[in-house]
Formats: sequence, structure tokens, C-alpha cells
Amino acid sequence: MKKVIYALLIVLILPIFSIIPLASNNPTIHVYYTRYDSIYSSGGVKNFLLNSNSVLYTVTSVMYNNTISGNNQALHATYNKSVYLLTFNSISNYTGKVKVSIYTNNSLSLYTNVPNLIRVIVYSAGQSELVWAGVENSSITINTLAYVNGTGTLLLQFANGTSIVNVTLGIKTNTTLTKDISLSLLSMGFTISSTTSGELSIQTQIPKRYSPLFMSVNYNGTSWSNESGYIVTEAYFNGSLTPALVWKGMGYGFAGGLMGGGKLQFSEETIEFYGVNGTVVGYVHMVNVNGTNSFGLGPIKHSANFEFSEIKIVEVEGATVVHGEFVGKTYVNGNEIIIVANSHGKVSSTAYVNFTHVVSVNNEAGVLVLIYLNNSAKFVVVTKSNVTANVTTVKPENVSNTTVKIQDKAYVAQEVIVNSSSQYILFNVSLLTNNSEVTVYKLVNGELIELNSSNYFIANGKLIVFDDPSNVYYVVYNQQPSTVATTSTTQQSTSTSTTSQTPSTATTSQLIPPPSTTTSSSTTTVLIIGIIIAVILIAIGLVLVLRRR
Repeated sequence: MKKVIYALLIVLILPIFSIIPLASNNPTIHVYYTRYDSIYSSGGVKNFLLNSNSVLYTVTSVMYNNTISGNNQALHATYNKSVYLLTFNSISNYTGKVKVSIYTNNSLSLYTNVPNLIRVIVYSAGQSELVWAGVENSSITINTLAYVNGTGTLLLQFANGTSIVNVTLGIKTNTTLTKDISLSLLSMGFTISSTTSGELSIQTQIPKRYSPLFMSVNYNGTSWSNESGYIVTEAYFNGSLTPALVWKGMGYGFAGGLMGGGKLQFSEETIEFYGVNGTVVGYVHMVNVNGTNSFGLGPIKHSANFEFSEIKIVEVEGATVVHGEFVGKTYVNGNEIIIVANSHGKVSSTAYVNFTHVVSVNNEAGVLVLIYLNNSAKFVVVTKSNVTANVTTVKPENVSNTTVKIQDKAYVAQEVIVNSSSQYILFNVSLLTNNSEVTVYKLVNGELIELNSSNYFIANGKLIVFDDPSNVYYVVYNQQPSTVATTSTTQQSTSTSTTSQTPSTATTSQLIPPPSTTTSSSTTTVLIIGIIIAVILIAIGLVLVLRRR
């Protein structure tokens, strides 16, 4: 029953606020896409007959970059496929360096002067990405797409006959790193056996938040599919840590062959990022397939090493991230919600954000937030110390006109009676006049405590008050809120008291009993009853007059 009442109060209070518009359902998006497929194949009948240790290396690559209007579209890109014949000779010692830069715009730049490079792989946040595949037997500079979730590991693979040599180094977003390396490798030459090209389709679809996501991968005739749930977290997008939902799946398949086989590992991950007011700023979709396939028939042996990845990064035009100062967590109908905010009142969340306002909580900066998810709304307050608390909307039990005396001066006021045991509350009061200048006090132990001026505001003709509640409040008219923390005392009966309470500094004042001309709630009720009786009597009189005619 309490939940029903709370929901009704939110419904009643929502029209007061200027609701923040949600993002368009037909946004303009920028799509960045890369796809690399590489198969490193050695041995076989031909190599056995020729007594050769040559390798067939097949690389398929796709690069796409375009701005489109609308979501859920099938785009078309061109792929290029090259088959390299790699030949190897004697071992040589190579000394050189690797220099890699990871940029906040999801790009990677790499230079190395060590030959035989065939693959560059990024590992970050549990996901593998083949960000480049090709052949180079001298120095090379590579510029490619890569998603790094803050930190990760870079793996460079060098061809070495029937084997592959790995070199790793740690990487970090917005950082350039250099590593000296020394390798003993078979000297390599290569020729291009064949090249082909064609067209493939790229699907763009912004995931639906807080819903399962169907994942499906088909690699060389082997399929894997899975319906993945989501994880609520924070992740980096264009250099900023944002609220995010992550869908991740993993599975295995069989890499079959005529005379043998192997195992393929599939992994797929989608991360959706949220910006100002919970709008979608973009998402990253990554697929990786890797594995081996081998067989042997007597002295004839064959092995193949597979590495495949696609990376799709979608940015929503016009959407911006929040550079957060504090982070909160709450729940709406059992769904975990991440909230990122700053002292300027900017808020991002995995839920929709319909309203924000900077408040003071125990002399600490905080933001009052109205979040919305799946037809449920909820007020919370998030503080700079990363504390999140629920805020209960309450309806005053009674509002009456009165007068208060502050520093020997009388002011017109409204007395507001509130009954709530919640940690924080939010209520609204209709103002006596438009364009009113008001100061809000609460009654604590017989003394008036002035609220911090950031904890009340006017929206659409209503005074909205946020507080860690008292039972009695006074809305005082034509008095500017204090801009400097002060404490004053006023004699009450035969004693003098001084009060100070957070989130604002106290001003102790004495209440003046309302004069006889003040309209209380009971007087108003009597007046309304009298008016109703008068209307009824007039109606009866008119009926009698009409009947006589």
C-alpha cells in the first residue's frame, strides 16, 4: 500500500517539473567498423612433397566509416581478401622497438621496426580484438580502430615458420608506450598468391537497455548463438568513464577438417554507454573467434591457426557524456541503476533522468535526481561522498496562512505540516502570490532553522522543498535567503537558545500567533460549507419561484 501511495505522489508531483526531453528514436549516428580474419596454415601434402616449410597466410579485411540517419540499418562495405605465401630461411637476431599510442577516440597507432609482423591483438576487459592482420617483413606503421576500456594488453604476433612468436606490453588509454624488443626469428619472404574482393552487410542496432540481447556468430560454417543478460557497470567511452550496460557471451564450436579437427572459441560483447540525462551516447560491439585445426597422416601433418574479430563503434551525434565527480547506485523495481553526477547538476545514468537539481546534504554537495525506467519513477539524492539515498515524495497534511517574527520583524508566511519518517523528503506548496521571494524554515525543538537556499526552488508556480524532514515548515515571504552562515538568538519565555543544524545554519526566531484575520484550514472549511448551503438555498428559492409562475 505504501508503494502505491508513493507512486501516486510521484505522479502528482511530476507535472510540476520541466521534464527533460529524451533522446530521439531516429538519431544520426556515426559508424566505425573494422573486421579482420586471418588463417595461418602450415604443412600439408604439398609442403611434404617439396620438403618445404612455407606457410599459407590468408587475410580478409574490412574498414568502414560513415555517418547515417536512423537506427537498425543494414550497411554495405567492401572486403578485401589476400592469400600470402610465406617462405622462411635461416634464423636471424632482430633488435628493435615497439611504440604504441592509444587515443581517446578509439584509435590505435603502432610502429615497429622488427620484421615478420602478422597480427596485432588487443585484450581489454576480458575481450579479445584482432585490430590488424597482414604481412610485413620490415618496419611498419599501423593506424587502426581499437576499443580499450581504460587499460589492457597489446599482443604482437610474429611469423616464425610453422610457429608464431608473441610479444606483449601493457597499454592505457590516452597514453603512448615504447618497448625495446630482441627476437630470434626465421628470416621471411612472401608473395601474394591471390586477391579477391566482395561486399558484406553490417547491421546497426542500438541495444534496448535492461533487456536481454540475442547474439549470433557464424564463422566458416560453424555457428554459435546465445541470449545474453546484462551487467550494470561503468566503462570508458571516448576517454570518459560513463554508466554502461554490458552484454557478454562465450561459447565453443568445432573446427572440422577432412582428416582432423580442432576447437574454436567464440566471444561476443556489446557495451552501451549513457550520457547526459541517461541518453545513449553510443555503443561498442565486438566479436572474436580463435582456435586451431590440425591433422596428421603418417609423416604428413597440417595445422591452421585462426584469429577473427570485428569491431563496431557507434556514436550518437549530439549526445554528450558527463564528467562525473561522484557515483551512486540505486534500484528501480529490482533493476540496479548507476548514477554519475557532478556539482554542476549534470547527471548521467543507466536509467532515464527526468529532473536534476543541486542540493546540499549535511554541508556536502549533492544532486537531487528523478530517474525513470520501465514506467517507474523514483527520486534519489547522490552526494559527493558517493552516498545514494532514496527521497520520498510526501503531501503536506495541512497548509495554513500565518505570520512569523524574525529579528523583530513580522513576515507573512505559510505553515506547512508534514508527517514522514523517511530519511529525505520532497514536497510542494502552492505559493500565495506569483513571483514571490520566499525563505523556508523548519521548526526544530521550538526554534526556526533556515534551510539551505539550494534545497528549495520554484517550478511552475510551486515551491519545491527538499529536506531531511521535520514536521513543521514555514514559507516566509519577502525575505531574501541568507547568503552568509549566521546564527541569532531570540528569547522564548524565560530562556535563550542558540541552534545550528546542517544542511544549513540556524536562525532562531519566535513565532507570532496568527491574528484573527488569518484564514486557517478550519475557518476555510466553515466558509466553504456556508457557501454550499447558500447556493442550495438560492436554488430552492428559484425552483419555488418558477413553480408559482
